Amino acid sequence: MHNRSGAPVMDRISWYFMHCAAASVIREKARCLDIHHEDVITSPEQELLKILAFLGLEPNPAFLAECKAMLFNKPKLTRHTIAWTPAELEAMNAKIRDYDFLYRYSFDSWTLTR
Repeated sequence: MHNRSGAPVMDRISWYFMHCAAASVIREKARCLDIHHEDVITSPEQELLKILAFLGLEPNPAFLAECKAMLFNKPKLTRHTIAWTPAELEAMNAKIRDYDFLYRYSFDSWTLTR
């Protein structure tokens, strides 16, 4: 988000968590399935089967193969290309804890470069 927009990191943090808040409201009212990008990349067939089952669709081998062919080989960790300040990391960690669907993520071990 920051790399594409050029906006200040704190603005992008606010923007991101505004969308997390909206997603939380939707998740309370709708049937949702949590899927993590990293899992789709590392276990595409398993995750695709989970999505299809959630949607009530039968798996099609050709569809699964086409989907797998479109994926990256590994997750892109673009957050590592940003020089985070301590305040930005603190803001991220504080807000991450507010959303159960972000439980897997943490900024605790990242190196600060500015």
